[in-house]
Amino acid sequence: MTTRKEDKRSIKSRNAIKAAFKQMVLTHDMSRIVIKELAELADVNRKTFYLHYADINDVLEDVENDLLEDIRAIIGKFDFKAIVFDPYPLLLAISDGVSGENDDFNKLLFSSTISNNLIDKIKNLFKQAFKDTFEQILRDSAGTEIVLTFVISGVVDAYRAWYLSERTIGLKQVAHELAEVISKGLGDVIKVN
Repeated sequence: MTTRKEDKRSIKSRNAIKAAFKQMVLTHDMSRIVIKELAELADVNRKTFYLHYADINDVLEDVENDLLEDIRAIIGKFDFKAIVFDPYPLLLAISDGVSGENDDFNKLLFSSTISNNLIDKIKNLFKQAFKDTFEQILRDSAGTEIVLTFVISGVVDAYRAWYLSERTIGLKQVAHELAEVISKGLGDVIKVN
């Protein structure tokens, strides 16, 4: 029974630290975040911080892992063979999943130079999820890697570009347009004569 209380307390402390980190990153350069201030904002002491994290980069990695788990959970709900031919439902679910309460933080994260590692992790997550399905469809493992890299890099970088833009269109429209390009090809979408 005591272990259960400690687990709940640990989860609560980690969540408070991550929330405080997200809040601080919006107003501070990450290199200027001080553990003492982060701990105060999270309403934990430094000892509690160090019980859970080695340093600020460790908190960032945990926040990134949370985002990756959210994306992994979304991906896990879909039939990959169907998504290859109609990616809109998956793209829409991802759009819904990455927007919302953490929108400002996500925008900052995707615009920052620290995000290159996260972007690579997201791309690899999608590659692993779709690799078997693409290999079955393309029947060429060398071609699979190239096609997956092309499609996934394009989609992830398009979402990143949206986060950095003035956002004149919504994420639902971004998902729709990306799905059209993926399923129909660029020529059909822009009606080249």
